[in-house]
Amino acid sequence: MAFDTWRDILFGVFADATRVEHDMPDLVYFWLGDEGNNDELFARAWLDGYTVEKPQLFKLIFPNSTAVLQKDGELNSFADTVYKRYLIENAMTEQEIKSVDERYWQFAVPVEDGE
Repeated sequence: MAFDTWRDILFGVFADATRVEHDMPDLVYFWLGDEGNNDELFARAWLDGYTVEKPQLFKLIFPNSTAVLQKDGELNSFADTVYKRYLIENAMTEQEIKSVDERYWQFAVPVEDGE
């Protein structure tokens, strides 16, 4: 009996979510209707909550320089007064840094929480 109740809860949550299918993007609609377990995954997240992990970000510190590698791939120098702010604003993941140029990775320093 507990299994039927649990199944009813999952079905109800999924039915509520898909009832608004005309308002959801196509990718979400197809993901929910996939042959896999996405409907159950969605229901579990809805019922139990979920956590989104933030990717580790890195700032690039170049020796004896105020240069900042910006997200558009440009390398620009900034005045000392704004340098630290631009470092954080342009923090990138390892993949983003390496996609610009692998050689930049040697200058990567993890961004700490609260920076």
